[in-house]
Amino acid sequence: PTPRPAKFSHRVVMSDVDDVTLLDIPINAERVDHEIQRDERQFAVVVPWSAQLERSLARIAVRDDRSPFPLAVRSSPAPVASVRVGQLPATVVLPNPAESFTMASGKSRVNWDVSRYPMAMVRDASTGEILSFLRRSGDSFSSKGQAVELVFSDGVRSATRVVKPSR
Repeated sequence: PTPRPAKFSHRVVMSDVDDVTLLDIPINAERVDHEIQRDERQFAVVVPWSAQLERSLARIAVRDDRSPFPLAVRSSPAPVASVRVGQLPATVVLPNPAESFTMASGKSRVNWDVSRYPMAMVRDASTGEILSFLRRSGDSFSSKGQAVELVFSDGVRSATRVVKPSR
């Protein structure tokens, strides 16, 4: 997990559907040095994931410690199945991204339902190397003719697909 900084400027707050806080992670969001028009900041957080968090997480908010209002909020419409099978935890039911994948001459194109998943990440399926972040359905990227892992995100949860090139 991301260690607690000595001084922090923001918090990443994760909550359930009833807005009960599951995790509150203080962070130091660094100012983007080349952005001069506004106070733009960036950060990365490693979250201590658990089965309980997987079952309960519904909302992620970023808060500036100087303000009571969240700067950014993402909620997941993905319901959590309430049925337990033996000792297995309840599972998250994610909507199908309805993706289609085409590959030609090393260039690949992904189409998906951006109303459910506003962003997709593409990784090399064998190495995990990030190849691209896609923000629009139909965007293309260089896949090097290799199998890729497509990770579709609703801002809180992700659906993953592995796509292999057709031979």
